[in-house]
Amino acid sequence: MKIQPNFNFDAAVSKFVLIPLLAVSISSTLVFAQDSNLSSGAKVSEEYFILIETQGQSLNVRKDPSAFSPIVGKLLKGSEVPLVDINGDGGTDGNWYRVEIQKRKIGWISKNYSRKIKKSNRTLTARAANPGSNDRVLDKTVKNTKPWANIDGFRSAKFGMSQEAVRDAIRKDFFIPDRKITTINHPTEQTKSLAVTVDKLLPDSGKSRVVYVFGYQSKLLIQVNIQTGHPVDINVTPQQVVNSGNLLGNHFFKKRYQKEGLVAHAKLSDGSILIFRGKDKEGRMILLRVSNPQPVNENAKDLKITLNLSYIEKPGRPDTYKLKDGDF
Repeated sequence: MKIQPNFNFDAAVSKFVLIPLLAVSISSTLVFAQDSNLSSGAKVSEEYFILIETQGQSLNVRKDPSAFSPIVGKLLKGSEVPLVDINGDGGTDGNWYRVEIQKRKIGWISKNYSRKIKKSNRTLTARAANPGSNDRVLDKTVKNTKPWANIDGFRSAKFGMSQEAVRDAIRKDFFIPDRKITTINHPTEQTKSLAVTVDKLLPDSGKSRVVYVFGYQSKLLIQVNIQTGHPVDINVTPQQVVNSGNLLGNHFFKKRYQKEGLVAHAKLSDGSILIFRGKDKEGRMILLRVSNPQPVNENAKDLKITLNLSYIEKPGRPDTYKLKDGDF
C-alpha cells in the first residue's frame, strides 16, 4: 500500500475557491449536515418550545446544524421559539435544535445555549436581534474569548522531536511495538517518515494511517499526516468518513486561530472539500480535507472517500530538499 507522506499544501491553497455552504454532499445519500428547509416529514410541535439561554445578548441561528454553517438570523436571550419535530434529530453530532424562527423559516440553534420547554399554547416570544453595531461588537467579543489553538504536533509526538522520541510517543499513544512501525523515504523531498495503522482513532471511523514526517535537514518532526477511509480501510463506509470529518471540523472550530488564512469549508478545483484550515499564534497549521471521488456507477457504496488531516509546523517553509537556482 502506497502512502504519500507529504500533502502538497501550496498546490491545494492555490486551487481552492470559497463556497458559502457547509452542507456539501458528496452524494445524495451522504450528508455533511441536514437541510434547513422545512420538509414534508417535519412539523412544528404544538407543545414544545426552545428557550434561548445564551450567556450573551443574542444567539446565532444557523442554516445547518454546524458551527461552520452560515448565520440566517439571531434570537435574543429569553426568546421562545417552536421546536420543529424531526424525530429527535439533533444534527450530525446531536447537539442542535431545529426551530421555526419565523413563519416557514427554519434554522438550527445550539443546545449548549438553549433549552427545550413545554407550553400549553403556541405563544411565540421570539425576538430577532437587531443586526446593528452592538451585535457586531458582541460577536467579535465572543469570538475572541475562544482559547487559542496550540498546534504543536499530534498527541505525544511534538514538533522538533527526533525519530527515536517519536517512536516512544507512538508506543505510548497506541501501544504499537517497534516492529509494526514502517519507515518511508520520500524520493524527491528527501524526507523520512514513520507510519503506523491505528484502529478506531475516532469513534466508528475504522482504521487510520498516521504518518510522522521528519525534515530533510533537521531530521526532526515537522509534520503529521492522518489518513482515514480508503485505501487504509476498504470496509469503511463513505458516511463514516464524512461523519469523522464533521466531528473533527466542529472540534477544531472551538479554538481561536489567526484570521489570515482561516477557512471553514472550501471547495477545491478537484472536487474535494477543504473542511478546515487554521493557524495558531506561532503560524503552525491544521489542514483537514475530504476527497470527492466519483463512483463507478450510481451506487454510493462504490464511493472511495479519503479524509486527510495534517498538522504542519511551518506551512509554506517545509524542510524538504529543493534544487537551488543555477545548480542545473
